[in-house]
Amino acid sequence: MSTTPSHIYKLPGKYIVTLNVLAYNGITGKYIDSILIREPMVTLAAPPPPSCVGSTIQLSSTAQYASSYSWDFGDGSIVNSANGSSTHQYLTPGVYKATLLMKNDAGCVTDTTIQQAVTIRPNPVATVFPVSPLLCLGTPLQLEASGASIYQWSPPTGLSDPAIANPVASPTVTTDYVLTVKDDIVVRIRRL
Repeated sequence: MSTTPSHIYKLPGKYIVTLNVLAYNGITGKYIDSILIREPMVTLAAPPPPSCVGSTIQLSSTAQYASSYSWDFGDGSIVNSANGSSTHQYLTPGVYKATLLMKNDAGCVTDTTIQQAVTIRPNPVATVFPVSPLLCLGTPLQLEASGASIYQWSPPTGLSDPAIANPVASPTVTTDYVLTVKDDIVVRIRRL
């Protein structure tokens, strides 16, 4: 008979432990105690709205009964965290399910995956036609851009509308136009 028995508790909870002692001279004794097995518990904050490649996002949590944290961001990156919150920069567009792994002082490990995925969108890519426009003084030229939601040409001088994808250019002097494009979350600049 072992004097140092062990037992593995598979579920968290409160367990009553009883030690019965029987001595050689017939004396008996009973010792009753309880053991509280706590599993790390966590509530994850909602992920940020869709972001673009290279943006830094913040994932956070509120945890109980945990002493160490690690985030698996779903893109092959695993980062230790001091308090269950961390920032990360995704370098590839995609949809990622991040998971927080937690461990308590007793060595119990659990993980929780965010309910809504982190969405990383590709940066907008603007195309402009004609690629290298040349025109004669007094001859208008239709510029055509695509690849974004919002367009802004500058300088606005000599353009029919600097806030559309396809303005008509009629500059009176040699002019270099710069096109700034934006989708609903990121800005890119293209020079003509």
